[in-house]
Amino acid sequence: KKDVSKVDFLKAIQYETVLNKRMEQQRKKLHIEKRDFNDSHFIRRIIVLYQKCLIKFEKDQTLWLDFFNFLIKNKCNKVLNKEIGKTLIKFPRNLIFWKIAGYNEFENNLNTKQARTLFLKCIRLNPIIDAYINYFVFEIKFAEKVSERRNLLLQNKNGKKLKMLDEIIEDKEEEIDYDEISKLTIPTLAWQNAIQELAPKTDE
Repeated sequence: KKDVSKVDFLKAIQYETVLNKRMEQQRKKLHIEKRDFNDSHFIRRIIVLYQKCLIKFEKDQTLWLDFFNFLIKNKCNKVLNKEIGKTLIKFPRNLIFWKIAGYNEFENNLNTKQARTLFLKCIRLNPIIDAYINYFVFEIKFAEKVSERRNLLLQNKNGKKLKMLDEIIEDKEEEIDYDEISKLTIPTLAWQNAIQELAPKTDE
């Protein structure tokens, strides 16, 4: 029996990708908008191919990244949630996987606290400047997101305070401190902490 190579898997994935693209083109041509279970047939087959390939070539980080790009592009969030955790265990020193995991929680799962936890855990395992920068940028993006919600609040005729979805789920009584976020307090502290931790140590 022929041993299946990485190239064989990639060819099969490419073949299924072409079929899926043709199906989408046909749907547009016929103006079909409603989707059913069969419409994701090729997507499911591609996912299975990637999973089988990664069982055999689990140390191939580029292959993992290709898989995640495919999942993100096709909005396969449940699969991404499951698979990204595997890479954090296999490649704890690769900041890219931590970054993907963090933004997956932040943007797809709407879980800001879990996203922050992942970025901070990355820093604990990888106390280098790039890890701190990734966390700092995340906090800036969070502040921008909250600022947008604050603008909506000001436009709200009823004047009711808006909350982040994940915080509503976790604590219905706790409201966002817009003033602290608008001052960029958390990003500033993150940056100051990075400077302190990474500063050259001097002998006293």
